[in-house]
Amino acid sequence: MSTSVRKLYDKYAVSVAYIAVETENGTEGIGSAFHVGDGVFVTARHVVENNKILEISTVAKSYIPVDSESSAATVTLVVGPNDTTPAHAIYPSSLKLIKGPFYHQEEKVDIAVFQVSGLDPYIPAIPLGGHLDDWLGTDDLVLSEVLVLGFPPIPFAKSPTLVAARGEVNGLIDVRHSPHVHFVVSAMARGGFSGGVVITSDDFVLGVVTQSLVMNNEPEQLGYMAVVSVEPIYQCLPDHKMLPRLQSDGWDGLWNGRTMWFAKDLAQVMIRCSIDIFDDGAGLNLTVYNTNPSDLEKLLRCVRAGELIIVAELTSPDRVTFEFKITEASDENLASIEDSLVFMIGELGYIDQNEYLTTKSSLAL
Repeated sequence: MSTSVRKLYDKYAVSVAYIAVETENGTEGIGSAFHVGDGVFVTARHVVENNKILEISTVAKSYIPVDSESSAATVTLVVGPNDTTPAHAIYPSSLKLIKGPFYHQEEKVDIAVFQVSGLDPYIPAIPLGGHLDDWLGTDDLVLSEVLVLGFPPIPFAKSPTLVAARGEVNGLIDVRHSPHVHFVVSAMARGGFSGGVVITSDDFVLGVVTQSLVMNNEPEQLGYMAVVSVEPIYQCLPDHKMLPRLQSDGWDGLWNGRTMWFAKDLAQVMIRCSIDIFDDGAGLNLTVYNTNPSDLEKLLRCVRAGELIIVAELTSPDRVTFEFKITEASDENLASIEDSLVFMIGELGYIDQNEYLTTKSSLAL
């Protein structure tokens, strides 16, 4: 194993947990999951769906160097002949499920997420890659070195054992049963690897182990490992308001926000309108934009008449951003306000902006 991949193992072994489950017929099994921040873990859907979760635990031990004045220092590491550094010791721990598991909204996508308590706050989150499906070519990342971490059952082992496998990306495929890109990885596929993480030598998550690629009941050892890429992870986490801030940084609100654009003609001038919603579970904002002051004021009245508690308003000539207090009824109240806004926009004569532009283009021809 290369030095870089070994360093990844040393860094992230503590970030991978096993999931012991019991199926509906009483059979016990095991799968894997990995930490992406804030106690949130990602796994394969088939590991947990319709199964009773018996235990979630980490097994690795590690030492995280800390500042000399940090109260988290628990040990002193020898880092050279005459040098030592304070460090925080991370030990194996049993974790308690507090949220989830939740699934990707498409049943065919083999992704699930959940959140735990009892996780050492110094356990690192494994960064998700930025290689979205549409950005990948037919051979991107092919022959890249990767590290696979998971918990395949080991015969005669007394307890679940974290297994590390070095592999390489051998190809990219579209599979019949999923709308997302899968990587073909050369590591040996075994059952408990499901839900495990595949990390590139450049230190980001390539994807999640979902299955072995075998046919006709051939031995798993002869097959390749299928790894679903990161895009469905990015979709699933914000759907359940579980995308950690460190994973959303750099995306400019892409995963936690949505924007609707509308347009109409007024005195032969194009009037544009948009509704932008940002909701990551920690903050809830709604921005109304309109280039017509009269229409803007009508839309603002819709928002203020809703049941969400407004804690701040940021105003500019053509837009207002509302910051709301998050409550148990926030989702329901937000949906009500959104419906009222869309209805009012239609009453004011706006149509979807793409439809407007298409109509204008057709008339121009």
